[in-house]
Amino acid sequence: MPTEPDGRTCYYGDYRLSSGLKQHYWHEWPCCSGTYWQLMADCHNVIYFKGTDALYVNLFVPSEVAWLHNGQTVRVRRETDYPKADTTTLEIALARPARFALRLRVPGWVRGASVMVNGEAHTVPALPSEWAMLERTWHACDRVTLRLPMQLRLAPVDLQHPDRVAILYGPTVLAQDEACCRRPFALASGSVLTNALTREEGPLRFRILDTAPEWHRRFLQPLNTFPAYWPYWVHFNLHARPLY
Repeated sequence: MPTEPDGRTCYYGDYRLSSGLKQHYWHEWPCCSGTYWQLMADCHNVIYFKGTDALYVNLFVPSEVAWLHNGQTVRVRRETDYPKADTTTLEIALARPARFALRLRVPGWVRGASVMVNGEAHTVPALPSEWAMLERTWHACDRVTLRLPMQLRLAPVDLQHPDRVAILYGPTVLAQDEACCRRPFALASGSVLTNALTREEGPLRFRILDTAPEWHRRFLQPLNTFPAYWPYWVHFNLHARPLY
């Protein structure tokens, strides 16, 4: 949540099994209000990194970078709607052809990442938690598209509680609206998530497939879409069998 005009700043994100909510710090202008803006101002410093003969692409946000390489400026412009979309495209602008490497970060949760250059599939190792490397002679208007397929997955809260999990879609944490229904999502240990959840059309949202009547359907939606003081569930206990 952004800092409010009166200085109230988001301080607590609650993730208890009994439902949680987001809330502001109890008085205006705490120290967090300053560090929040500092974080936002520094974020651009970690979108790209540079090496001697390589440009590292770290974060997947719309952006543009100018990189001085062997006496000329290489510009890379990024187009993406990530994480709403699973692709991010880079367009290269430079005065004369140059050889260097693009290293694209592949998040640890990704399975089956792929790369296209100028619309054609390009075979390159793209392993989770590694950098996919494209080294070639680049020309003006070359375009690189990285696809990061997204799937539903479970993330245990810690190693000691493997059956207490959050549900994610790609990098997005999903939560259940607690205010509209007092029944948290129940999932059997070892269940296939796609058998219990189905994605709705439109904004990112998954409907829970259970025996509830149509007028009382339950959903999981991105945690970041919940406003302040609106209760939700973000962690769920896995059971020996579904408890609908």
